[in-house]
Amino acid sequence: MMNISKAILLTGLMVLMAGVAIAEPELSGPNALGLYFDGEAATSDLTLAEPTTIQVHLLFTDPTIAFITGWEAKVTISTGAAVTGISLPLGTTTVKDGPSEWSTTMSSPMPCNALTKLAVFSVASAAEQNTFLYLGNVDDPSIVSSLPAVQLQDGSWSAVPVSSGDPTIPVATINSSTPNDNTSWGNLKSLYR
Repeated sequence: MMNISKAILLTGLMVLMAGVAIAEPELSGPNALGLYFDGEAATSDLTLAEPTTIQVHLLFTDPTIAFITGWEAKVTISTGAAVTGISLPLGTTTVKDGPSEWSTTMSSPMPCNALTKLAVFSVASAAEQNTFLYLGNVDDPSIVSSLPAVQLQDGSWSAVPVSSGDPTIPVATINSSTPNDNTSWGNLKSLYR
C-alpha cells in the first residue's frame, strides 16, 4: 500500500514539473530588452563547470512597437567572460560593433513579435567566477537615456526598459543568479546531473 502512495506522489510531481516546463516565460514587461541563454527568454542564469563559448540572445520581449529599423545597446560584462562575436538577422548591419557598444541599422523594417531576436552574441566564459551581464545605452546615444534604444519606422528613437528593470541590475548571470531568477525545468534537471 505504501508503494502505491509513493508512485502516486511521484506521478503528481512529474505532472507538476511538466506543467512548469511548458509554462510561458515570465517576461519583465512590454518593450523590454534582455539577454538570455536561450531564444525563448526562459533562461537568464547559467551555471558552467568549465571554460566554454556560449550563445547569449538579445531579445526584445513583448513589444507594443510594430516595426523597428535599428537598435543600440551597451553590453557590460563584469568579469570572467567577454563577447567574441555577433550574429545578426538578415538585412541588419552594425554601426558600432563592440566589444561592448553595439548599434545596428536594418535595410527594411523588422516586424516585432512577442520574442524578437535582435542578435546572438558569442561569449567566451572562463567559468571560474560569478559573471554579471548588464544592458544600458551606448556612451554617445541617439536618444539621451541610460536605457538601450530602438529606432522606430519614422527614424526616431525610443528608449526601452531592460529585463532586470534597471540598467544597474544584471539582466543575466553566469554562476550566480539575477534578482528576477525564474526556475525552469532545465535548471531543476541540472541539479541531478
